[in-house]
Amino acid sequence: MSDPTKTQQSELVGHSIGNGRFELISVLGVGAYGTVYLARDNATETNYQDFESNKEPSTSEPKLYAVKCMNKFDPKSRQRAFQRRETLLHSMCSDHSNVVSIYQVIEDEHLPYLFLLMDYCPGGDLFAMITQKKRYALQEEHTSSNKASQAGLIKLEDGHHTKQRLAMDATIKHVFNQILDAVEHCHSLGIYHRDLKPDNIMCSTDGNTIYLGDFGLATGDRWSKDYGCGSSFYMGPECQGGLSSRATPYNTAANDVWSLGVILINLICMRNPWKKATIKDEIFNEYCRDNDFLLKILPISRETNAVLKRVFTLRPESRCSTRSLRHWVNAIPRLQATPQEMWQRQNNPKSCTSFSHIGQPKPGMVNLLF
Repeated sequence: MSDPTKTQQSELVGHSIGNGRFELISVLGVGAYGTVYLARDNATETNYQDFESNKEPSTSEPKLYAVKCMNKFDPKSRQRAFQRRETLLHSMCSDHSNVVSIYQVIEDEHLPYLFLLMDYCPGGDLFAMITQKKRYALQEEHTSSNKASQAGLIKLEDGHHTKQRLAMDATIKHVFNQILDAVEHCHSLGIYHRDLKPDNIMCSTDGNTIYLGDFGLATGDRWSKDYGCGSSFYMGPECQGGLSSRATPYNTAANDVWSLGVILINLICMRNPWKKATIKDEIFNEYCRDNDFLLKILPISRETNAVLKRVFTLRPESRCSTRSLRHWVNAIPRLQATPQEMWQRQNNPKSCTSFSHIGQPKPGMVNLLF
């Protein structure tokens, strides 16, 4: 059997699976390992407690699910083994309120696909919530000019703006704590995600509640030699073979913590700190030379920077735990630098280059926006 293409997968709109119960009504997204559909439960019986989702309030309308469609491989193949691993590990974690629940694996003898029936989260993913809806940024912060004057920056720091900023910090902490809850739950079961990023975190409609999903790269191994596993923006240096030529197994739990640090920056700043945590990356190389370098390129407070330095340690064994990360993040009085602090950094002659406004790349540096 030849492997079906993504194009063929996306042509299943209107098809029903599960003995006709679930109708695929639209495509939610297409990824490297399959297509995700929105499915409607057309069952006439409403008492299906096994399939009740706790991710959104129930209504009298037909229930909606997300369905991941994957190519069906030979049962003895390596690819099928990976699919079984994904399904098993995801199922083990899905009883947590901040993990997307997986309910059933459906096979259709007439189609060369496997279907994973999961929670539908109408808010979309955290990537869109940050970059498109700008849920965690104040209006002034994502509309102001990059050439804001000193007077303009300081004017932002009035009492009303300060209250708004601190309220948004509380929202970011609330969301980040839920991500930590989900990851800690997985780690407590000996499951390590290895692909933590906003694209794999789903949201409620208002963006206040999150659900961890996509366990396609998850593993039960605490140590791994699967280098390059995940997204380059979010991998620790050890997951990319380390900073030396000698490749050793890396700690998958510590690598997840590194990813969490990048996600925290995403939430606060709407950008990534670097493209890849290797010495070939210009910005990461600067960070390796000066671990306060992020203060020069990101609008973060010194307290936030202090926490990030405990996450972005080059030695994984020195990296903080998720428990410590939670404690330190919650103790930060202000996640972002004040406008006055940002102005001072921008005009500090000791800075290697001028500081840029929130969400904007530095002149001459690579564009690290999402």
